Amino acid sequence: MSAKERLAENIRKAYYGCGKSTRQIERESGLGRTTVIRWINGVYTPNAISLKIFCDVTRTSITEIYKGV
Repeated sequence: MSAKERLAENIRKAYYGCGKSTRQIERESGLGRTTVIRWINGVYTPNAISLKIFCDVTRTSITEIYKGV
């Protein structure tokens, strides 16, 4: 598994683990719903600022995203 695939998998775990819909994440963070879906599917990789915002909304740490939730 590549680093990009592992990152997407960990983002997916954080997303499902938080219990929020993509619309809720969009409202709370200002991140685009489509963008978050693309991260979950591994199409795009988030930049550091966007990843931090995602982590705050899903209540995960950046370390958890990079090493596994």
